[in-house]
Amino acid sequence: MLKTLFFLAITGILFTSCKDEYTICNLSKNVSFVGGFYKKSGSADVPTSVSYVTMYLLDGGGGPIFSNSTLQSFSLPLNPVLDSSRYVIILNSNPVDTLTIVYKTQTVNLSPECGNIFNHTITKLYSTKHTLDSARLVNPTINTNPLENGRIYF
Repeated sequence: MLKTLFFLAITGILFTSCKDEYTICNLSKNVSFVGGFYKKSGSADVPTSVSYVTMYLLDGGGGPIFSNSTLQSFSLPLNPVLDSSRYVIILNSNPVDTLTIVYKTQTVNLSPECGNIFNHTITKLYSTKHTLDSARLVNPTINTNPLENGRIYF
């Protein structure tokens, strides 16, 4: 009897210690390009809010991602099937600019239960210069960490 109780206690401890209390499925799966609007002030980049911003995916067939919004920073989805995405940016009804993001995609399997996410590495970032001044790559890695990837200057 004592041996049976001892065996059950040890077995219970082993099963409990092997149980995964931490689940990766609860972590963020949002993977997006994060950008911000900036102005140059001497050698410094100054974050700037922009009013009446409209942004949408060029050839995306969907509606605007932002419409007449006031933004200082923004987040844009990337298509894992393509190697680039182009977005239309309209600031204060000024001439239309495009932002082009060229990237490589890596599939990351979180677990059999949680599925996959798509991380990206930006290889090139540029914009037209009708209203915008330029675009600069800050951090080429796009994953679930919401770090700023690019800066848009005007």
